Amino acid sequence: MMGFVQDGQANPELVADRDRRFKVSADKQKSNRADIAMPTVDPGANAWQSGKTVQLRLAEVEVKNLRK
Repeated sequence: MMGFVQDGQANPELVADRDRRFKVSADKQKSNRADIAMPTVDPGANAWQSGKTVQLRLAEVEVKNLRK
């Protein structure tokens, strides 16, 4: 899952429609957040850029150390 984090990533018509329907302002939200510093991104956070990621698999296994 990803979020829009830069200008131009979302269709401007959809943003304007959302602003109208929910009575919000993307421009006002952007200006309210202007003083928030950009954090340092963890090197492993964007696995889609490297093409490698960790994947967990479900497997059925015998239960060990059962109390009798």
